[in-house]
Amino acid sequence: MSIKKKIQNLISNNQIKKALDELEQFSSYYRDEFLINQVILLKSRFNEVEKEYHFGGMTYYDSSNTKTKIINALLYLVDNISDEKTMKKRKVEKVFEFKILFLASNPFKTPQLQLEKEFIEISRSLQEGRISSLLHSEWAITPKDLQIAIIKHKPTIIHFSGHGKPENKELLELSKKIGIEIESGGGLILQNIKGENHIVSTRAISNLFDIVTRKIDIKVVLLNCCYSEEQAKAISMFVPYVIGTNNSVGDKAAIKFSSGFYRGISHGEDIEYSFELALNMIKLENLKEDDIHVLYGK
Repeated sequence: MSIKKKIQNLISNNQIKKALDELEQFSSYYRDEFLINQVILLKSRFNEVEKEYHFGGMTYYDSSNTKTKIINALLYLVDNISDEKTMKKRKVEKVFEFKILFLASNPFKTPQLQLEKEFIEISRSLQEGRISSLLHSEWAITPKDLQIAIIKHKPTIIHFSGHGKPENKELLELSKKIGIEIESGGGLILQNIKGENHIVSTRAISNLFDIVTRKIDIKVVLLNCCYSEEQAKAISMFVPYVIGTNNSVGDKAAIKFSSGFYRGISHGEDIEYSFELALNMIKLENLKEDDIHVLYGK
C-alpha cells in the first residue's frame, strides 16, 4: 500500500497520531528534510492540543477545530509527496551534522508567545544552507518531559523557547556575604501536569546538564527566553557554548535572533559568527534589543 493511501486510511479511521507517526518515519527514511520538519511541527501541535484539552486549557470545540486544521495540513503534505519510486532514485544517504532539539513551554497563565512561528523560522533557516540538520521538537514541556527529551533525542544543540523568571539579586548578594547557597527564585518556567507554571531553578538546571553531558555530546544550549543569563552561566560549566539573555526579550526579537543564528549554523559557520549574525538580524529589523542575548563559551 502506498504511503498516501495508508495515511488517508488512518485519517478516515480517526487515527491522526498514527498517521503523523507513519509520515514521520517515511520522511526520515527518504531524508526529506522539509517534510521531516513539517511533520514534526504538526505532530508537536497535535500533542500540545491533546494536552491542553486533557487539562482543561482548551474546549472540545476549539480542540476539534485545531485538529481539523492539522488533518488538512497533513493531507496537503501527503498530496504533494513525489512518487515513491522517484524518491528512491533521488534518495541520498546523508549524515546529519547537527541534531537540534527545540523545547517549548508556554503555560496557560503566562503571556502567550509565538513559539510555533519561531520553530518555522528556525526550520526555514536550516533549509537555506548546505549543512544537513535534523530538527526535533517537544512542546508544553514539564520537568519530566525535559529530562526524557534530552535522553531520547541526544541532541547536538538544545534550544529552549518560553519564559524565564529573573533572579532575586538581593538574595544572591546575601548568599555571597554569608557564604551559604540560597535559592534566588529565578529560573526557567516550564509547566506542571495541569499546565500551570513550574519554575526550574538554576541549581536544578545546572545539575541536569552535569548529568546528561556525561553521556551526550551537547555543543550548544540556547535559552531564548527572558532573564536566562544566570542559567546560561551555570550550564556553561558543562557545555562549550551557551546563550542566554540579561533582560526581558520580546517575541519578535527572539524570533529574529533564532532566524539569524540558525542561518549561520546551516551554512557551516562557527558559533561566534552565527551569534553575531543573530544579533545583526535584530538590528536589521530596527529593534532595540540587540544587546540582550549573551554568549558564554569555554
